[in-house]
Amino acid sequence: MIDKLAFYAVNNIFCILILLVISFHFSKQSLNGNLLNRLYMAMLVQAIIMLTVDLMGSFVGDRGLLYILLCRVGNFLVFIVNPVMIILWVFYVDYHLYGDVRRLKQIAVPLIILYSIHFMLVIFSQFTGWLYYVDENNVYHRGPYFFLHVVLTCCWFTFSYIEIIRNRNKMIRRHYYSLMLFAVPPILGMALQMIFYGLTIMLNGIVLTLIIVFIMVQNEYMQTDFLTGLYNRYKLEHHLKEKMKRAESERFAVVMLDLNDFKHINDTYGHRMGDKALKMVAQMLKESSKVNDFIARYGGDEFIIVYENIDQQKLEKKIGALEENLRKINSQSDLPCPLSFSIGSAIFDGEASMSLDELLQLIDCRLYENKRRNQL
Repeated sequence: MIDKLAFYAVNNIFCILILLVISFHFSKQSLNGNLLNRLYMAMLVQAIIMLTVDLMGSFVGDRGLLYILLCRVGNFLVFIVNPVMIILWVFYVDYHLYGDVRRLKQIAVPLIILYSIHFMLVIFSQFTGWLYYVDENNVYHRGPYFFLHVVLTCCWFTFSYIEIIRNRNKMIRRHYYSLMLFAVPPILGMALQMIFYGLTIMLNGIVLTLIIVFIMVQNEYMQTDFLTGLYNRYKLEHHLKEKMKRAESERFAVVMLDLNDFKHINDTYGHRMGDKALKMVAQMLKESSKVNDFIARYGGDEFIIVYENIDQQKLEKKIGALEENLRKINSQSDLPCPLSFSIGSAIFDGEASMSLDELLQLIDCRLYENKRRNQL
């Protein structure tokens, strides 16, 4: 029994240390600024709490008052706090899909109702042993209605997966697969625990999932422009190189946008106003684009959009839509002067024999030709 307790202690403490390192690194890099990252941070804290109370519940056997107290309090808290992690994951998925705080408030109602039912079952189980009980020898046992705990857990997971599958066509492919795989380790761990009584590896699955998400967040952070939230130049060049390798099977268009007189905005109204203008343009580009369009801040006041499988006629319509959307921004914004941009573009296919640098130079030349015409 002591060996088993020692194994749980080493396993859980090791997992807690990993999560503490991730939490420190996450907060140190100011990655927890937006709501999505704050939800992830909350899941890290929740996982540490779950590992702690799980360890408390492992003090089984009649070895004195301290063991009895830790076992009973620990197992009670395990059933109380574990569903909170799933609720946080539901929020994380929903906000990732919709980015709408009002939706979170709406779905919170049924989640709170489900959690309240679960909470009452845990309370009643202290007297009836429905979900679990601790016998006179201070040993944990599943109760006759333990399956209700599993059913409620599956309800939360099912809700999230339905939302992910419903929105799969609106999502970037890698985000879709990441969210689909998000809950696989803990679900697999929970299934194994149901089959092999006494095996506790669900929490290890949660820790593994949180590590994977952290790697994903770090990867996005390295590839994202901090100010606008668009991809940065490093990610853009990598993306274009990959597209050029596959150009024989699918052609693509590259559009470069350069804000006119941006230096005048910075010099006259200050860098905060300049940053606001860049953010507004970035948001306009996001709203004007489809899921598979690639948008990046190339540098300074320059942006690049990569369109897949497109011909010249469709490209001109896309550019026209961008210009129209910018006019709408000018009519609705409180910026002290209207925004405009110059455009350079090119379509790349398998017949084009040029390097990435040559492609970007060609687009850059066309952009400055357009800028000179606008100044005439």
